[in-house]
Amino acid sequence: MTTPTPPAVPSVEELYDSLMEKIEPELVSSQVPLLEEKYKDETPKQKKGRAERYKRAYVQFMETFEAYMKDLNQKAEEFKRHAFATAEEKTHEAETKQLADLENTISSL
Repeated sequence: MTTPTPPAVPSVEELYDSLMEKIEPELVSSQVPLLEEKYKDETPKQKKGRAERYKRAYVQFMETFEAYMKDLNQKAEEFKRHAFATAEEKTHEAETKQLADLENTISSL
């Protein structure tokens, strides 16, 4: 049995950006500081519309994030089960070898 590899986990910023980029690219961490300058001349009505768009984006982000975390938790559980099974198998193999060695020692007396 091969040694299990834990699931890869990105940094918080990498995770946020990778999920948000597909939903609302303006809200990725590198773009947020640029928004004030980009929209400095927008009307109050436009600003309200953009705020609503961002609000919807964050709702969708949270749904996507929750699905990601559920999947990650499932992968972590699979990793844990596999790691325990691997450790158990290695322990069993070592114990079997020790018992065989002990039997051989007793037989040779």
